Amino acid sequence: MFLVGFDDGRLRVIVHTANLQYGDIYLKTQGAYLQDFFPKRNTTTSISAGKPTYAASDFEDTLVEYLESYGHDKLYNWRENNSKEPKQSLTQHLRNYDFSAASVILIPSCPGYYSMPNKCKRQGYMKLKDAIAQHSNVKDSESPVVCQFSSIGSFSEKWLSDFVACLRQEEPRKHLSKDNVILVFPTTKDIRDSIEGYRGGNSVPARAKNVKKSFLRPLYSKWTSSSTTNINNPYHQPQNVPHIKTYYMLSNDSSNELEWFVLTSHNLSKAAWGEVQKGKYGFCFKILSWELGVYCSSSLLNLGKTSFSIPTIVSANESFPFPIKHDLVTEKCDSSTSKSRQPCRLVISSGVGNLSEEDVEIPLPYTSRPQSYHCKDDPWAVDLQYSSCDSFGRYSASDL
Repeated sequence: MFLVGFDDGRLRVIVHTANLQYGDIYLKTQGAYLQDFFPKRNTTTSISAGKPTYAASDFEDTLVEYLESYGHDKLYNWRENNSKEPKQSLTQHLRNYDFSAASVILIPSCPGYYSMPNKCKRQGYMKLKDAIAQHSNVKDSESPVVCQFSSIGSFSEKWLSDFVACLRQEEPRKHLSKDNVILVFPTTKDIRDSIEGYRGGNSVPARAKNVKKSFLRPLYSKWTSSSTTNINNPYHQPQNVPHIKTYYMLSNDSSNELEWFVLTSHNLSKAAWGEVQKGKYGFCFKILSWELGVYCSSSLLNLGKTSFSIPTIVSANESFPFPIKHDLVTEKCDSSTSKSRQPCRLVISSGVGNLSEEDVEIPLPYTSRPQSYHCKDDPWAVDLQYSSCDSFGRYSASDL
């Protein structure tokens, strides 16, 4: 995450999926959410206390709680050449901004044990479950949940069933199928044929013991698309290893309209999303890693501006890759200004350009209906040696 301040008083919040290293930024497929916020008006409370003059938004509270979990409490002067202003910690300073126009809900994970049923609602997939319940209509959709990620943890079919049930707002199923959930994960061939070859697979650090579980096999779909299914998706770059993580549900199987969409750092694991367990703390929700993502749905598209950016890789003279960033900045619909205006719709970009002015596009870097694995396809595993070499003559991610 980046927090960027501007001379005009704006604060830009950027939640992204890239690590700050060359290969992640220039060679991988990544995603980012960004939105600008301005200071609150008529702020009269103590600056040092960092308390708002009116009710804080959920976005503000979640952002502050997430950063407080890191323990950064050093005081700074945040305005240049303004030594008279009391020093503040970062989280105190953030309380000065108005986040009420946020077009997304923050989905955080912070390490810890959270009591059920209340405190856990602020964390991991419990927070996502609550957001979906309040801001979508998934019970009217028969579409599966699509989970796209760059690593997978060690979990049972029961945990995955519980996770999917929360996202679909239904009771857990004993056995999962592609009617319930689709797992988009690169095959060994996807990694081998990428512009980095097997070495790019180090950013997809799933181990064989986790990816090759029998209950997962029927759920897998490819990261890459065929020339037929990909013809209308200008954002799909199959030669770039995916480091982006996305989760979504379509309104129905025959449209590109989304019930909800999540861009996040969460991989598919208990450590990231959380796990309900009973132990010395009683029934609780356990999380092991720090993660942050954003949830978006049509009902959240209020006034304001938001942007989803997918960096893509293009070759100049087929030798030097460089990023082209697609910024989609869309004014949100205000139903109060026109009785004839239709509600906003959140849709996956098709690249055709035939959207109405109420449509807000998500530039998804893979097909919204990914292809199932063929019988000869295997999920990528970072710890295996392969019999076929990549274009660099390597046989594994660890080869020099």
